[in-house]
Amino acid sequence: MANVEVDDGRVIKTVQKTGAAALGFGGKVGVRDPEAFVAPPKGVDVRQFPSGKCHFWPKMPCLECGSPWWLGDDWDASCANCGGDAE
Repeated sequence: MANVEVDDGRVIKTVQKTGAAALGFGGKVGVRDPEAFVAPPKGVDVRQFPSGKCHFWPKMPCLECGSPWWLGDDWDASCANCGGDAE
């Protein structure tokens, strides 16, 4: 936590975000499943999540939270983090 002093003498406390929160992932929804924001090793694009088999699409992240992992490889797939749709 860092403190910032304002011109009129007040001190405002600010919180420094770390991890995925610092990068702005999660949007309004938030980061529900942190592993949904972790890139896979090179050459791997399918991974098993607790919610099912997910596909990695880094060039098409979820518009609601920014996760690149999708539960399916069709246009009707759901986001691995927030459950948002790809349409």
